[in-house]
Amino acid sequence: MTYAAMTTEPRPGRGSDSKGWLAFTWWRDLHPDEKGHGGDRGALARLRRAATPSDVLAEPDAISLYGRLAGRPYDRRTAENVAILAGVLPAIRFNPQSGRLQFAQALGLRSDGGWPEKGDRRTMSPLRFGALMRARSPEERMRQLRTALALLGDRPFDIARFADDVWRWSESIRQHWIFEYYQRGRDAPDAKKPAPADPKEPAAGGEEDVP
Repeated sequence: MTYAAMTTEPRPGRGSDSKGWLAFTWWRDLHPDEKGHGGDRGALARLRRAATPSDVLAEPDAISLYGRLAGRPYDRRTAENVAILAGVLPAIRFNPQSGRLQFAQALGLRSDGGWPEKGDRRTMSPLRFGALMRARSPEERMRQLRTALALLGDRPFDIARFADDVWRWSESIRQHWIFEYYQRGRDAPDAKKPAPADPKEPAAGGEEDVP
């Protein structure tokens, strides 16, 4: 089955106050739609051009997203996650429908959306995906996520879940993405639980697919 057959209206998950859903509605509201909503093309353009998370936070709409998500006084880690999110969501091509595919799963499919067999070229190569998974600084994470989104093009994926993962980014979520990239999401560790201490480097760092 190709990705074109997997579109669905996004669901808020754990209620309409879930962080991913709130970020999704922020992203959706920035775009004009057929119902007459004007959106804010200027804000989208400025957020896309912002070179660093610090530049992103200089935009009023990024602070608006912080207000939707944080619900607490300023702290550096929260501000970094919001800045990354506000810097990458505008790079997603607008589609009133979202996909059921998870972000990392979509990256691991073939470029035509088909299921990868051994030796097939994936939408994002294992080498590039490994670079995304190894990104540690806010600047590098934002840059790598933008690269991944550019490779996906207009392929739909679950934007609310993606936003929630970026917002809550942790070692457990990173490991979960690795399993999803290799189409083994059912075997993935629970992203809501802490990862084991001193985890080994993911297999995504090399050129070869896992068997």
